[in-house]
Amino acid sequence: MSPASPLTEQQREAALANANGDPSAPVGLGAFRYVSYTPGNGNSFTAERNPDYWRGENGITGENLPYLDEIEFVVAVDIQGRSNGLKAGQFDIIHTANADEISKYEGDEDFVLLQANDYGETSHNLINVASGVNPWLQAVRGAAEPIPMDPLGLNAANPLVHRSCRKAMAHAFDGERFANERHQGLVQVANGPFPPGSVGYLEDSGFPAYDVDAARAEFEQCKADSGQNPVAFAFNTTNDAFNVESNELIVSMWDDAFGDELAVSIAPIEQGQYIGLALAGVFQMQGWRNHGGVDPSEQWYWWSPFTASPVDPSVPELALNFGRFLDPAIFDALNVIRHVPDPEARRAAAEAINRSFAENVWNLWTYWTLWGVIANPRVQNITDLPIPDNAENTFPVISGKHHLTQIWCTDGNCQG
Repeated sequence: MSPASPLTEQQREAALANANGDPSAPVGLGAFRYVSYTPGNGNSFTAERNPDYWRGENGITGENLPYLDEIEFVVAVDIQGRSNGLKAGQFDIIHTANADEISKYEGDEDFVLLQANDYGETSHNLINVASGVNPWLQAVRGAAEPIPMDPLGLNAANPLVHRSCRKAMAHAFDGERFANERHQGLVQVANGPFPPGSVGYLEDSGFPAYDVDAARAEFEQCKADSGQNPVAFAFNTTNDAFNVESNELIVSMWDDAFGDELAVSIAPIEQGQYIGLALAGVFQMQGWRNHGGVDPSEQWYWWSPFTASPVDPSVPELALNFGRFLDPAIFDALNVIRHVPDPEARRAAAEAINRSFAENVWNLWTYWTLWGVIANPRVQNITDLPIPDNAENTFPVISGKHHLTQIWCTDGNCQG
């Protein structure tokens, strides 16, 4: 329970002592309160106006917020169906990181288009490099023996545990072609986790650039390191048709570079199962998007060796360091970012992280994500979020997210 709660300390303690609610029916102190939720594509989460919201008519500020009576979040996995639903009036707002679809709304006066990539995520191919032992986990758990990262050898056949194979794939990826063919040239090719404007961004991080000759040279070493010919791995993607086609384009670039000495299988997977595979480490490569945030300290959970749990279905351990990489340089730099207040020292540490990602190719960076929030013009005040007694607004749109508290609709009718 938040320490900023309007409840007294005694009321908070009493609530915690009697915490016997239904975990499937969440409650909170926000602008809206839970009504219903049915998981799955085409279903929705519904919330209604909270009359006791602290900024509401019965709250401590008396601001009569939120303005909306109810809000329904509809799961619409397919971008084309989502876009058609907006045009047909089924949806009032849609969110998408599909720049190809965003481009179709540019100049369309029938809709409001907001584009944002400040502090946004980096799209990339996530690689499972689970191997060796994790001395950090051994220390924190007080284990007598080093903790193996892949005790059953489930990831041993993955050639991408070898740096040479990762470098070969990185050199063979034509980022400019990908940005133009799949995202209408609206996105920037990524060379690291930090987009322009973020602490840690580097114009040249050292990440392998598109170079087919360099790719083939690394591939020769990859074959020797992995002992495979053809070199084979599985490439997971969500089952969204656009994403499948995008990743097929990447595989075609690799095929052009390496021919029949490479065998990559595309595996489309339902969205609801997708993150579970990453958490459990049951994958070799997955298309991914992550690492949005205002400050690099927010990335500790994703990059720490303490969150790199072993791959062992018999003792399931979920890892937020999905790729399960162990990088002492990144760990040391994260500690500087988290504990040293000096801005220049923190910036230098973030840049060191960027370079270490590039040197080791823990991920295959593709592009910095562009988010589009597209709305019916009747929906007002999507980005303006004034705070009482504060001259500064909050961030309007970060990683496709925006506030709902102060949204309102023309004439009080969102549908028109």
